[in-house]
Amino acid sequence: MDFWTHAGWSGYGDGILWSSDPEVFDPAVQAWLEQTGLLVENYTVIARNAFGELYLWGKKTGMSVIIEPLLGTVTNFQSNFHEDREDAAMLAFFASKKQKSSDFYDYKDKPLFKRALRKLGPLQSDEMYGFEPALAIGGTPNLEHLVKVKMVEHLVFLSQLGEVELVDIDVRRPE
Repeated sequence: MDFWTHAGWSGYGDGILWSSDPEVFDPAVQAWLEQTGLLVENYTVIARNAFGELYLWGKKTGMSVIIEPLLGTVTNFQSNFHEDREDAAMLAFFASKKQKSSDFYDYKDKPLFKRALRKLGPLQSDEMYGFEPALAIGGTPNLEHLVKVKMVEHLVFLSQLGEVELVDIDVRRPE
């Protein structure tokens, strides 16, 4: 992937979306995917958002897995990915990301990112916004329960709080 050669690793939109060193996330990816049967593919984290959502790239499948740790969900997309179009697919992924789709919404269906940024300050590259207590153990998705946490450690912790829900979505088009 030539993408990182040109773009590097950094935060975008005040830190709502990040391109990051993929190796840092290996423990979290392992913890989440070992419950799904998806470890047969070698995945690389290509991006993450401020709430710990991980976007995974498979060498043979492209951008095909999203780990949503606050919801306990792993979504697997089946697509018509072609390895010879890898760079174009990577650029399309980043070009398609909007702040609204990277935000997390509170119990009143209001976006949290800008309010979290004002209340808690900007994130460092190894941090995310998480809920205390975690949603999986009865926490409430509101600003009052949002805190900054070390990302990888928190993602591994969240993976241990319950069964991971695997959602398969087929987006293949007839060729």
